[in-house]
Amino acid sequence: MPDLHATLHPLYDHVHGKRKLDRHVLLFGLNMLLVLVGYVATILFNALAIIKVLRIAIMVLSFGYLLYQWVPARYAVRPIRHYVLLAYILGILAFLPFSVDVFTSLERFLTVAPFWLYINAFAFYMRGRYGGPDSLRRFMWLFLVVYSFPVLVFCLSGNPFARLSIYGDDSTGFYSNQLGWASVVVVGCLLSLLPQWAAVRKYWFLWAGAMLLCLWLLLITGSRSSYLSLGAVLLVLLVFSRSVGILPKVTVALLIGLGIYLSINIKESAVAQRLDKTRNQLEKVEPRLQSARLAFRALDLENHRYVTGLGFDVYTESVRKITGIKPINAHNSYLELLVCTGVLVFGIFALGLVVPALVRYFVFDARTFCFVPPILIIPYFENNIGAGQFIFFPWMLLLFFYLHDSR
Repeated sequence: MPDLHATLHPLYDHVHGKRKLDRHVLLFGLNMLLVLVGYVATILFNALAIIKVLRIAIMVLSFGYLLYQWVPARYAVRPIRHYVLLAYILGILAFLPFSVDVFTSLERFLTVAPFWLYINAFAFYMRGRYGGPDSLRRFMWLFLVVYSFPVLVFCLSGNPFARLSIYGDDSTGFYSNQLGWASVVVVGCLLSLLPQWAAVRKYWFLWAGAMLLCLWLLLITGSRSSYLSLGAVLLVLLVFSRSVGILPKVTVALLIGLGIYLSINIKESAVAQRLDKTRNQLEKVEPRLQSARLAFRALDLENHRYVTGLGFDVYTESVRKITGIKPINAHNSYLELLVCTGVLVFGIFALGLVVPALVRYFVFDARTFCFVPPILIIPYFENNIGAGQFIFFPWMLLLFFYLHDSR
């Protein structure tokens, strides 16, 4: 028998036996979807400004509505944990005057801080209202629906799935890496759904079709971070999951392994091309590693910046001003936060948010949900600090959710 929380509608609150649409969940999903719609609208229609204004308006509406209905007594979590976010924000503000570019740092901080506050409030509401497993199940459904959008856009764009590689292609409005990230998030959600859907034939065929579609798209994107994320999903599924039987686990692992093996042995495949590129980069110096070395060289030249940081979200500008050399983007949210905010503020972020999220996930939820690892791994390979970045909302939501998790 599935748990009760697994049978409830993810958009509805169930009070006294009655179903009531949870508008907070719906509005948060709309916020996430608008980020992805923005990519298509920006690249294909040059509509960045319109989408940005719309996102801010929806966020303000969502946040205001959440605060309007705020009833602390109903939510059995510890309000003191809000102080972790407060310490993080105050730490950034305290060191802002030391930024290499104060006004740019302040501007970028002011554009993202309201989103932190909103997501923190939403996570607090969800953890208190629904508890741990039911909240995560609702997050899983939101991520499944929202990140199916890039997959759907690709399917409707006329790109034939017979292509063995789409690496570097952005004709759909999404870069190949972003299609890989969307695919692996959807795959993690589908694998988490397997225990419920496998028992119903009509759902089983839908599940299998969506899984094969996303796995194929994932393979042809050539996204190494997505491949690593998929490996983490499979590791959690095989080692930790207690809700999926051994036969489905082995079947999924063998099918994915077979697909990767066949791809490696086809020269034109994205997997083979990325392996060749990785070998070439290892023989030289990987561009991201060069960028990281240059950033730490900037810190070495001005030692006090190990404490103050270079300035919030001004990585390339700051490194260029100090070293005289413009690096490529860090492509690593964790590294960028360390370099830009300094060890003290980054310590608050890492020890107050990231480490508790990892520990609580593996202790309480890895047996049931395997969609979490990609959302924590992808920011390691891409900048997701800004509110309009591809995985920003899921990343921040999980960090704040586990911050308020009192299990």
